[in-house]
Amino acid sequence: MSNEEFSADFEPRVMQFEGFAKIPAGKILQDIKISGFGKIGGNFECDSLHTEGLLRSKGNLVINGDFKCEGAFTCKGKLKCEQDVHIEGATSIRESVNVKGSIHIEGAFKCKDHLRAIKGALFAGSTKVKGDLSSRGTIKILGRGKISGNVVGENVIIKKSDNVKLPFSKRSIIAGDIAVKEKVSVNHIKVLGEIQGRNVHIGENSEIQGNVFYVDEIEISPDAQLIHEPVKISAEQLPK
Repeated sequence: MSNEEFSADFEPRVMQFEGFAKIPAGKILQDIKISGFGKIGGNFECDSLHTEGLLRSKGNLVINGDFKCEGAFTCKGKLKCEQDVHIEGATSIRESVNVKGSIHIEGAFKCKDHLRAIKGALFAGSTKVKGDLSSRGTIKILGRGKISGNVVGENVIIKKSDNVKLPFSKRSIIAGDIAVKEKVSVNHIKVLGEIQGRNVHIGENSEIQGNVFYVDEIEISPDAQLIHEPVKISAEQLPK
């Protein structure tokens, strides 16, 4: 790393880069702040990571605190974060994502494996997950989602973020099941598997190919297509 590539200011717990930051693989148990273009050369671990600008990681990224990125983010390995993740920009992650806090993505998002965010997940934009999407909190997708596995959470909300009509080819697609403890609310969606929740709302431009199970209340839009009649179940049959 040369002075021509970036400048660095060192504090007891903060390492700050401005300009082009080329960081080698390894472990830096400090808080890292990058203003500019950040490039991580391989597997890397740090306490927290805050960036303003484009960030690229060539390996697994482990963050022991929170991760905030104001710009596009690309990771060619796994992402593991012990606290919250907030990214404002297009995001692509080649392997799995595990977040012990919540994850909030504003912009196009792509994960080529499973994603788990224990305290909740919010996606505002096109969202693709090639695996299961799970949380102990609320999962919310505002925009078009394409999930290749199951969606499991406390609540699941998948809907368009505005009142513009979507053609059938542009609906969200869930290839697996949606299973929640409390409320499911979806519209502009095609679900190939089952839906299971205490309260279920199926909005307009929706097609559900699997069974729909509910405990207390169910609301179905007149233009929604259900292959099977909804089935009332007991609370004990919901996901634990």
